Amino acid sequence: MKRTLLALAALVSMATPALADVPSSLETDTSGTLPEGLTFEDVTGVAGATPPKGAKHEVLRVMRWEERDGPRFAVFATVGKVGRKDDTKYESRVLYVTTFSESAQTFTQIRAIKEVSSPCELDLEARFIASSIRLTDLDDDGVGELTFAYVTGCGGDVSPTTLKLLMLEGDDKYALRGVTEVDPGTGTYEGGIYKPDFKKAPKAFLAYAKKVWDEIKRQ
Repeated sequence: MKRTLLALAALVSMATPALADVPSSLETDTSGTLPEGLTFEDVTGVAGATPPKGAKHEVLRVMRWEERDGPRFAVFATVGKVGRKDDTKYESRVLYVTTFSESAQTFTQIRAIKEVSSPCELDLEARFIASSIRLTDLDDDGVGELTFAYVTGCGGDVSPTTLKLLMLEGDDKYALRGVTEVDPGTGTYEGGIYKPDFKKAPKAFLAYAKKVWDEIKRQ
């Protein structure tokens, strides 16, 4: 029997996520603290104990749920850097989402997503959209689908910026890749388009991804 479960608590200063329908076999919790036995380096490949000068390593969110063959974790993290080159300040950031299975406090990586934003001298935008993060089991197979989206860009004007929505089920990845929808001041919205990569996914997956996209495309 399915129930409605509040998707994860929002990150500080970000909106509360919408509700997501999940079966009762799936449980979620959230925190910014890694579970015992899992390290920042496991998540990102970057040593996190002592970040270099100007860098910031941060675990944003940890999700846990139960699948038919055991617990699963998803960790959202960032590595950011602020520096100067030729008296010009720049900022860069890398977004990470890594999923793991766990047995007896031994973690095995299932899938790793890494999005790199190059050094930006203007306004850097590289962030997860909290309201996009959903956990579902649309095909009722006891394996959760993790949906999330993020924006990346570097600029100083009002124009569409890169928007990606991903859905992970086990080690399978599906994606909508496009741009945000914005009103540049003319009273008419532009952008909001995407290209789907869901060729091998159940039809319900693409329909759900399109629904989430329509909810979050205006950033």
